[in-house]
Amino acid sequence: MTDLITKHYGDIRTSATEPQFWGLDSPDLHCWVELDGKILDYPVKVLEKCSQHGTRKLKYVPFHKDLQPLLEEKWRKSYDYKASQLEGYVDYQTVWVVNGGFCFYRSIIIADRLKAKGLNPKIVYGSLGFVQKDGSVFYEFG
Repeated sequence: MTDLITKHYGDIRTSATEPQFWGLDSPDLHCWVELDGKILDYPVKVLEKCSQHGTRKLKYVPFHKDLQPLLEEKWRKSYDYKASQLEGYVDYQTVWVVNGGFCFYRSIIIADRLKAKGLNPKIVYGSLGFVQKDGSVFYEFG
């Protein structure tokens, strides 16, 4: 695994002007659902409020394709565990879908609902950047 990360990401300690993969155990990433070429994510007004550098113009950068199934497995296990702990206490699915900061769980919920309707969604793990007025990109997540 370390070779895969080093091969594709090199030294991971760079500024927030480049997308970053901080390792499988890091929640510093963003994920979204893709369906028929469209990105299904939180509304822009929710995302822009999650960062001091938030803007309405976003840049999505997926992590390497080899990392996608590893991250899917990790976050699916986390989702299953958290859901089992909260079942019967709170409407956790609504909280995770509506409120920013739960993208990994939100993506799983949305993808599962779409699959139940016979559609073929894909969860994508990567970086989310906010395009600044000068054209630079600030990567808040990942």
